[in-house]
Amino acid sequence: MKNTAGKIRGNNSCVEVRELLQQCHDEGVAMDTTAAEHLRTFDSCLRFRVCLEQGGLMLKKALDYEAGAVKAPEVKSLFATRRQRALKRRVAVAAIGIAASLVVGAGTMWGVRKMDELQARRQFETETQQFVDSLFSRPLLDGVEYASFEP
Repeated sequence: MKNTAGKIRGNNSCVEVRELLQQCHDEGVAMDTTAAEHLRTFDSCLRFRVCLEQGGLMLKKALDYEAGAVKAPEVKSLFATRRQRALKRRVAVAAIGIAASLVVGAGTMWGVRKMDELQARRQFETETQQFVDSLFSRPLLDGVEYASFEP
């Protein structure tokens, strides 16, 4: 029974007038004179109109209040916070990786240096032994008898 002209059709029933009042309220359609005359005659339809208007005002106030109370989150700040956290994690992981690399590198260099020292010591001992052997191609004590102190 939707009426787009804002006029009552037929018998001016309360149901039809209330549908028209609802339509006028929702869509901003103006009432015709027959509906206005019906409201003067029937108090229940007039109270329905008042309830519609007051209900709409109360709903508007409530929505305005809620809209003011609820703040929309700032999307930029949410993304900025997320980016900062991700950056901090990346920096921490990189720092741990660098520290681990330094420890491994230092340990490797220490081990190489110790191996070089050991190898150099062995080479020195070998060269010294060869030098001493070359100086004394024959042992010095060949043919020398040792004194014995046997009773």
